[in-house]
Amino acid sequence: MPLQTSLGKLTPQKQHALIQKYNISIEGPIRSHDWPRNYASLFGLVRDIEKIRYEEYYQADLENDNQRLLHVAQMRNRVSKLVSQAHRLRESLDNEETWRLETEHLVLERFTTEVDWWVRPMLLSLWGYNVLIIDYSHVCGQRRWLSDFQALPSCPSAAAELQCIRQGRRLCCCEEILRAKLLAEPFTQPAFVTKASCTIVDKSMPEIQRRILAHHKPDRVLGLGRTDEMKGLLATSPNITATVTKDGMNAYFPFLVLEAKSEKNTVGFESVERQTAFPIRTMVNIQKALETASAGPLDPLRIIDLWHGCILRHDSALQLFLIIDLICDWARDIFIDHVLRCLRQCASPRLSVAHPDLSPSSISDGEFSLSSERQRIPPTSSDTINGHQVSITPDPADVVMDEVPNAPGGDISMVGTSSLVLFSGADLNTSENAPGEELSESPDILRSWRQLVSIKSDKDVQLTFRRISLPETMHELHSVIRALAGDTDLIESAQMVLALLSPDNPFIITSDFVNRLQRAWGKPSPDPPAHDEPLLYASLTWRASFDYVDWVLTKELSCITATPTAMAKLTIIGRASSGYLFPEGGLQPTTLGKRLIHPLRYLPAAELIQAASRNQTLHLQIRLGCANPAGWIEDHEKSMHSRHLWDCLDSNPEAFSQCAQNVYSSVRGTPPDFQSSNAIDIPLPLQVPEIAKERPIALLKKPGGIVDSLGPPYSIFSFNREDAECPSVIGNAVRSFLRDGFGCFYGNNEPLSVDDRMTLAAVVEDWAKPNLSPASML
Repeated sequence: MPLQTSLGKLTPQKQHALIQKYNISIEGPIRSHDWPRNYASLFGLVRDIEKIRYEEYYQADLENDNQRLLHVAQMRNRVSKLVSQAHRLRESLDNEETWRLETEHLVLERFTTEVDWWVRPMLLSLWGYNVLIIDYSHVCGQRRWLSDFQALPSCPSAAAELQCIRQGRRLCCCEEILRAKLLAEPFTQPAFVTKASCTIVDKSMPEIQRRILAHHKPDRVLGLGRTDEMKGLLATSPNITATVTKDGMNAYFPFLVLEAKSEKNTVGFESVERQTAFPIRTMVNIQKALETASAGPLDPLRIIDLWHGCILRHDSALQLFLIIDLICDWARDIFIDHVLRCLRQCASPRLSVAHPDLSPSSISDGEFSLSSERQRIPPTSSDTINGHQVSITPDPADVVMDEVPNAPGGDISMVGTSSLVLFSGADLNTSENAPGEELSESPDILRSWRQLVSIKSDKDVQLTFRRISLPETMHELHSVIRALAGDTDLIESAQMVLALLSPDNPFIITSDFVNRLQRAWGKPSPDPPAHDEPLLYASLTWRASFDYVDWVLTKELSCITATPTAMAKLTIIGRASSGYLFPEGGLQPTTLGKRLIHPLRYLPAAELIQAASRNQTLHLQIRLGCANPAGWIEDHEKSMHSRHLWDCLDSNPEAFSQCAQNVYSSVRGTPPDFQSSNAIDIPLPLQVPEIAKERPIALLKKPGGIVDSLGPPYSIFSFNREDAECPSVIGNAVRSFLRDGFGCFYGNNEPLSVDDRMTLAAVVEDWAKPNLSPASML
């Protein structure tokens, strides 16, 4: 029986009360004369799309229009693929996560690829001058796709200008081999960025932030990409809020929210409307704030239901693709230019001083300015390229399998604990120098920047393994559940533990497997158990985090286990069904795939730092009775439950004293070298774009929500331990970050403020002094 409640979440009735309190209007399908006047034409296009039928669409008489024939054929293939995928998922009774994984990338494909064929730049040096030559010879200069329905700006002059541009657009007619070659070329600054399960932050509504937004993350948010032009304009207007996401999403002004619900766990579209109301409000508010700053008009907030459909039907799938094409076309041709116009109006008094590359002549004096048709020119290689390619793809099908190694007992040779080098301020303030090294820099200067910046490398990674097994007696189990419940209901607390152990889709293992996990994670485990050891229900969780006092990075693998007897007692406390605990034929162990924890044990530096800066947690999900590396997913509800359990254990260990196998082990020192991204199959939630790996370091800033003021506010994490001892390498990399509009590492949640940049610039100047040796840095 599915659990309907979780800790910290409000009931639907209380959520509706807050929606009404904050004057959010959620309106069902309404008549056209009740539409907002400014959006009537756009809404009308959606209603026109709703009338399209699949059979009529692809059987229309196109005569000899080869471009239109190509477009219709491409759309037909997209629809057929989505419908087939939906039928397969329904027949296999897959859950919400799998539905999203298998369909989202098909629906959002338009946003993740460039619509234009870009031209190729060539940089030549002639008589001492660098000349940029544009080569148009090998491309037709036309579009990969065109939207069947196209919106127009409300401003008449902008609408006329856009119509003239669109009249000159054609579909690409290049040969298939050339088209395939161009499709394979990367584009470094995409127009849009998409992010799954990101926290929405709205400081203007503290109550909503605390009671709604902190407990529910939209399934996917899509916003504008961080182009050089937009970053430059925002840098001249630091008071403008460009994003409302917390989880390191490099997108400005998000405009699209996706929320998915599985058939078995939802009451309908009402839950989607309720859970997206405040994220939508927050995203609309920053657009309103931008318009206010640039003296633009404000519209009242109304959320209107325009279209419903089911992708199991060809008609609805086609309509969905047509609506997505319409939104993508609107965002490219209207929304992006509207945002840029507002930013230019805000920044125009400062452009000539702060950003000479942004010419004032590009600012229009009219009510609405639409940029002319732009050719896509990939930036030349330099350390100032900040965009990144975005793709939404399912887990790779060719995942390499290898079970947890059958490591012998005793010490693990691949983890050394004898060479421990720390770079925090407390460890650096020493008057003793290594033999043959002199500290010629002023101690006061060194002490000042050591209090500001902590330099780390892979030597400062800590591996932690935790395990706890629930007691079997009712009295002892009651004590544990009561400690977890705190001020909440005892039944709800028991249901929380049941949700972690997923008895309807269980992970069934033996104690020997858990011991091998502990050995693989770097610590000797107890002697192997007897051959008749019982089967256990288990929950396996991986988490990466920073200790913001000394900036040590921790990789934690935790395992919660329970015997069938303990599970039966737990269902009694939680008043849940226990039928699935006794399957026909008896309990069977889960099939263990190969290299189950290998991707997380040897995660490359960039991916690990990003995960730690986000405090990211992954759970192992069992699929069709098999545990394999592709099963590591983000489940935010389970993450909250898991952290609550371990926090309770840390704060009240006496309450868990009756738990068997209460294990905590930690290894800190010199872990195995980070492996390259090509050596392992990195789980999808942990993947980092290649642009984030161009610099040899990650520059991190302590999150603003950290109350503890101890420890340096900044950290430099070197991807290569040798670079951590080279002032020039680190200094040049920091300068590169300071030239970036955002400033910090890709995965970090905190951008650099003006004060941050000034502080770090002064530190870099100290490092540039010739008498600062590597020994004085470390």
